Amino acid sequence: MKLSIIIASYNRSESLVSFLRQIEGQVVPATLDWEVVIVDNNSTDATRALVTPFVSDNPRRFRYLLEGRQGKSTALNTGIREAAGEILVFTDDDCIPSHDWLASIAREFMQYPSLSVVGGRVELYDKHDKPVSIRTCTERTVVSSPSQLFSLLIGCNMAIHRRVFAAVSEFDPFLGPGHKTQAFEDLDFLYRVHKQGFEIAYAPEVLVYHNHGRTTDAEIERLNRNYLVGRGAFYCKHILKLDEQVLKMAYWETSSLTKGLFKGLFAGTKVADQARVLWALLVGAAYRL
Repeated sequence: MKLSIIIASYNRSESLVSFLRQIEGQVVPATLDWEVVIVDNNSTDATRALVTPFVSDNPRRFRYLLEGRQGKSTALNTGIREAAGEILVFTDDDCIPSHDWLASIAREFMQYPSLSVVGGRVELYDKHDKPVSIRTCTERTVVSSPSQLFSLLIGCNMAIHRRVFAAVSEFDPFLGPGHKTQAFEDLDFLYRVHKQGFEIAYAPEVLVYHNHGRTTDAEIERLNRNYLVGRGAFYCKHILKLDEQVLKMAYWETSSLTKGLFKGLFAGTKVADQARVLWALLVGAAYRL
């Protein structure tokens, strides 16, 4: 079995190097081969210069690609096409893998041959950071619904069998960082995988630590808005494809927000939070259109 770790990076050279140093120390079985495909998404910092020594010292393990078209999804798609592995592993350049991360991923796919996607646990690296963009469930779960999918899996720690891409295609280049929608490229992809009937599981032993560095309320508010805009674009995309399941999801969320908004207005209470959420969803839908 060969694993290809695909990591798209934009102007995070220092945290990217921290990841690469940590991945060098992975404890893996002798039969497990792996590589890291670094996709530089047109960075303007020292990314290329700092990555070059890793590639020069161990070209079998590390590869550097430059993707000049902006957007995380586009960069990931470039990495997918260039990767040599049977299992494609995705994380972010601000994550730190546990020492047996790759071995845990390989063990999941070997133990469960029908498995197509595994998502893993994401814990905070720095306890001073806000507890966001993490997944801390400690029970292995086979995903059976979109709600489980969205609550358990996250793009910074997931591994996907190559056979999935032949059926589901790639990441949507109009979703995610680097595009106006800013988010939801991972969950959009996973939802399409789920719709195709592939087996998806969450495995807590597959562990990374998220060193995202967000410590202020303003940073969290910006993150939440980006996520909402992405979700609005996701809703719009799949509703236009006549997806009844997504239509129901969008209906229940927007109708609940709208009812709360009108009730608050009539009662004279504050409705700013509901209005912000509803507006962000509509903005995302408009971007998608």
